[in-house]
Amino acid sequence: MPHQSSRLLPCSFRGVLILHGDKLDIDACTTCSCDNQKVRCEIKTCGPTFCDEPIVDPDECCDFCPHDSQSSTSTTSPLLLSSVPHSSSQLPGDRVTTLMSPTSRLLPCSYRGEIILHGDQLYINECTTCSCDNNTVKCDIKSCQPTFCDEPIGDPAECCDLCPYDVLVYRLDAIVTELDVNTPIYTYTIDLKLSLNKKAQAVKGEGLWKISAWMSPDLTEDGMLGYVDQVLTGAQASTGLIRPSYYSRFGGFTSTLSDIEYIFNTSGIRPESMSYLCLHFGLGNNPEPEYPQIPFTLLGVRSVDDDTPNPDALTVCKHLADSQNSTSTTSPLLLSSGPHSSSQSPGDRVTTLVPPQSSASTSKLLPCSFRGRLILHGDQLYIDECTTCNCDNSTVKCDIKSCRPTFCDEPIVDPDECCDICPYDVLVYRLDATVAELDVSTPIYTYTIDLQLSLNEKAQGVEGAGLWKVSAWMSPDPTEDRMLGYMDQVQFV
Repeated sequence: MPHQSSRLLPCSFRGVLILHGDKLDIDACTTCSCDNQKVRCEIKTCGPTFCDEPIVDPDECCDFCPHDSQSSTSTTSPLLLSSVPHSSSQLPGDRVTTLMSPTSRLLPCSYRGEIILHGDQLYINECTTCSCDNNTVKCDIKSCQPTFCDEPIGDPAECCDLCPYDVLVYRLDAIVTELDVNTPIYTYTIDLKLSLNKKAQAVKGEGLWKISAWMSPDLTEDGMLGYVDQVLTGAQASTGLIRPSYYSRFGGFTSTLSDIEYIFNTSGIRPESMSYLCLHFGLGNNPEPEYPQIPFTLLGVRSVDDDTPNPDALTVCKHLADSQNSTSTTSPLLLSSGPHSSSQSPGDRVTTLVPPQSSASTSKLLPCSFRGRLILHGDQLYIDECTTCNCDNSTVKCDIKSCRPTFCDEPIVDPDECCDICPYDVLVYRLDATVAELDVSTPIYTYTIDLQLSLNEKAQGVEGAGLWKVSAWMSPDPTEDRMLGYMDQVQFV
């Protein structure tokens, strides 16, 4: 089955998507960054104020007293004053203070009125754990991925909502990759591909699956020969279903269990009784999903868009009469479950055999069949704006563009684009200008300025050329009555 990508993932924080490595200023006290799907925040600790009317500055994290020096550049270690109960020799209301020598520069933190010693951790909730690092509170906040189910389950013991483990399979395709004929023991090596409904959910755990296998002279259960209840190894039975990132837009997805071995003893079995090799996909006898409190179900359904129950979708059978005497391992046999034709009995399943290539063939590169179309090896097929497929020696390989979630109320759907797009709504609620440099070497004053934009939570990202204009002027007061040295578009450096 597909392996989980090793790339560095973005984070979701309060409805805002943050790319790995990017930082987000929450307020004057808090700065957060994204570290591979985990939000890490640093919260400045404020000490107590010892005055009746401390000054509150919206641009500063901490309140301060009028006599405090805000411009001090001292970096020496502060002295920690610790209050203790007064002794009998003191008057009521007196406070004893103990001066602690600054032999250690590692200071405690204050968080929501609670003192945390340096190095200590604080459990906030299932999503957030904080620790004190020398007067700075650092928090790790788990990022939750979007859920793709109608009724996600909220568990108070878990940070993120979870979807029920609904595994909805609408088709099985099996490929016999190898047949070892060591008379009388036949060993079949099989890859089983699962095609899943668009409402199917991912699942991880132990002992999740069971595949039963048998031979049959016909497509009934009356003659089940060599029945094996479980042909999967422990590792195969614990293979997780991983939902790809493009799942929500393109509906269903596929997953494959590889190198399944089925051993059949042909002793006393007539060749005509070995007409069909059948596989049934089901839940393990004692499945243990990652979150055992979440319901876990497996259901056969009609199609990728139709979740009407269809138990036949969990079984696939293949007619093997033409391949029993072959020991070739160069060409796989394709076993595909599908609807029965009018010439078959109810319950029969149509299967398609891709025959082994003739030794007289000058080329071993086979064409592909995709949605009823024949594609030659090496040819490409355009599916839609998001999907391009090509044929690689009887295997169709598709490149599907992944769309990121949109964070706007009304995303725009463009039929010529793969992904929905949000309007370029740039909503600014505050500007902060910092004069980084002033050159007064000539009568011409040159100001180098950093302009910081604070944007509303509904603001959207935008990229392009020539997007912005910044006008600048001097004025004796903050009005437009006297605009001196007005420049309509200043130079960006």
